[in-house]
Order: sequence, then structure tokens, then C-alpha cells
Amino acid sequence: MVQLACAAGSSTCATTSNSILQTTNAPHEYTGLSAVTVSNAQDWRIYYHDNSSFLSEVEANLSGFKSGTRIGGTALNGSSIAAVNANATTNNINVFYVDQLTRALSYQHFTHGAWTVGILSPEHNSSITKLIQSFAGATVSDERVTSWNPRSGLGAAYSSGQDQLHVYYTGLDLGIYEFLGNNISSTDTEWNSQPGRNHIWAEADYVGADIAAVGWNDQVRFFQQSGKGRMVQGALSNTTWTEAFVI
Repeated sequence: MVQLACAAGSSTCATTSNSILQTTNAPHEYTGLSAVTVSNAQDWRIYYHDNSSFLSEVEANLSGFKSGTRIGGTALNGSSIAAVNANATTNNINVFYVDQLTRALSYQHFTHGAWTVGILSPEHNSSITKLIQSFAGATVSDERVTSWNPRSGLGAAYSSGQDQLHVYYTGLDLGIYEFLGNNISSTDTEWNSQPGRNHIWAEADYVGADIAAVGWNDQVRFFQQSGKGRMVQGALSNTTWTEAFVI
């Protein structure tokens, strides 16, 4: 973990520490990474694939780090992770990852102090199957998505004023796509079965390119590499999209 100190309005940051985190479940060498803050305090969570490919979490605050806990099913090696906290008061955390078996976009949901778990089918009796299914997350869409790339970079954001989750990925055709979830503050998130793509969004420089996103109120921003190495920002303001080069 690298810790940075950045003065308000400054374009540069100073490194205050650089340390190795000790984990019970060591990270996979090709793991994705994502992190969120919780409880409106200096308290955060880090998500990664452990060396058995399970989705795992490290808890941390100013007092230090815990050693890591498995929270989800097995993930596809080399795939990305995206996490977002939709309520920093009660903590409504959604962690998106690619399931190893189905290669579909899946997610784990933390609310009311616990992670959601899958339901075991009676016909699955082996201990390893029970272990995998007991950690299984929900699938964002059960339909076939022709543009889906399981090794794409992932970005996720929450717009509180719209109560929507936005998950972005780079498709097999270089296009940027968005899975949209509604009613996030309720107990039953409604996901659009097919991802959308706005006509103004530029194509990525390569298939599976990384993407990052952030959201607040009725605003969302996502960032992608496009135009032979240039950084592009897609900006949602209420229901209107614009696009601009950052660098």
C-alpha cells in the first residue's frame, strides 16, 4: 500500500509511506484490485483475488490492517474487480467481479452487516462445490451479452440522486458499455438485462482496456484510454452525456 499526502488544489502528491500488507489469504499474482471507504471515516476495504482465486477482502483503519477474509466465489484469473459503496452511513457495498465458472459479470452485496451468499442446490453434495456455491454472488444479467469481454477492465459508480449503479466495461468491439442498476437503496436491485452504449462514447484503444468511474448525486464520470494513448472523460449530468479529452 502506498499512502499519499495531497494538498488541496495541488497537482502533485507526496508519498508518506509504502508498505507490504500481510494477508492470511495471499493475493493471486494476476489479481485485480479495488477499494472503498466506509462509515464516513478513515476506514476502508480492499478487494482482491486470493491465491485460490476466491474474492477476498482486507479491512483497515488508522489502527492498522486485518489479515483478510474470503467473501465471494472463485473469480476468473486475470479479470478485474470494481467496488462501490452506495451508502457510507449504513454501508451498502457492491463488489463486481467475473465468475470463474460462468465468466459472467457477478457481484457480492454487503448490507445490514453481512455479505449475501448463494443458495445451495440439493444435488450439489461435494464439499468443494458447497464451498464455491456458499460464496457465490449474484449475476448481473442472465442473458447472453454479445459485447461482453470477461477480461475487460471494470469501473463502477453510484449516483445517489438517481439511486443508480453504473458498471462500465470495454467490449469486444472496443466500445464502452454500461450495465445499469436501479433502486440500489432497496433490498432488490433491478438490473437492465442488456448493457447500454451512448453514441458519443469513444472507442477504446484496445480490447479489454482499463476503465475507472466515480459518481455523486446525479453526476457520473468515467475515464478511458482512447485516441492512441489519450485519456477521455465521459460525463453524465442528470440525463445528458458529454465527452472531453483530459490529457
